[in-house]
Amino acid sequence: MRPSGLKKENGIPSQCLNGLECLREMAGIAEVANCGPLLQDAYLLERIGFAAEKVQRRLTRDRTIIDPETLPNHLGRFTEADLEAGFLRRLGIIRQKRWLRGGLYAVDGHDIRIPFGKGQERATRIAEGSYGYKLLVRLSQTLGPLRERLKILLLDRGYWGTDLFCELKQDYGVDFLSRVRDEKLDINGSIQRQLAEPGRTWSRFQEQRQFAGRGETQWVRTTAWEPIRLISDEAPHRQIAVHVVVAEQTHADGTPIRDKQGRDISTTCYVTSLRPGTHGVKVRRFYRNRWSVENQGFRPLSQTWEIDRPGTATQRCWRGWCSCS
Repeated sequence: MRPSGLKKENGIPSQCLNGLECLREMAGIAEVANCGPLLQDAYLLERIGFAAEKVQRRLTRDRTIIDPETLPNHLGRFTEADLEAGFLRRLGIIRQKRWLRGGLYAVDGHDIRIPFGKGQERATRIAEGSYGYKLLVRLSQTLGPLRERLKILLLDRGYWGTDLFCELKQDYGVDFLSRVRDEKLDINGSIQRQLAEPGRTWSRFQEQRQFAGRGETQWVRTTAWEPIRLISDEAPHRQIAVHVVVAEQTHADGTPIRDKQGRDISTTCYVTSLRPGTHGVKVRRFYRNRWSVENQGFRPLSQTWEIDRPGTATQRCWRGWCSCS
């Protein structure tokens, strides 16, 4: 991308500066001032477009190919419109190559936290005293109506909200599946009352799970019932009917599942706009697919690529969605 704030090239093509930024991000260099070794690597500099003669001439004089401050100045010339247009162009390529398909997607969120910038223009409070920006992308410009690409969305309990459920199903025609957020919600009272009803039937089966880094077989039983109605807290009070599925899991010897603090976490409750079937077995299987976003998506991004650490002091704190098929 060429930044719209760039009036003239000044002898350094913008593509080369973009390549330097990519190299810096991949090398995990958080501060531009620490880019000295990267700016003296003739092999990499030539691969991203710098002329070999110019690189050698600079290195012979014990000088870097550019002043390190040139890079943040270059990044500062990109506008919001530049970034969105570039992102949408890449989505167009993804659509052309048919990499978006299948209709079942999971979503997870990630915060990139910065210890400053609280007073920046339009920064809003997110949580725990953090301030930042939410990234909104209008995918319909490139991908068309959302319903054509996205059929079912798997949500972590952090996204719980009746307004969001209504927006997905009623406004966009997208089915959703989410874990119930916590025990304080009114829906949990209804769930416990229905669980106590006599004659409730269950489906029992085995699953392979990872516990403390090792594989183990666990027993699971699930049950489902007719829709209940959720009503949002804020006006206008939207409402939606959802199906509830409850799953209870135990170790192979019948003992309950507990977390590191010893709390019993054997029971998991789901709400969905999908028809769950007799006992909600397919709902349980759908939701297990969501863990691949954390295990195969965000873990490498945070541990290998360190996306928690912004590349430059000029970057802002974003909170957005990342989806994987």
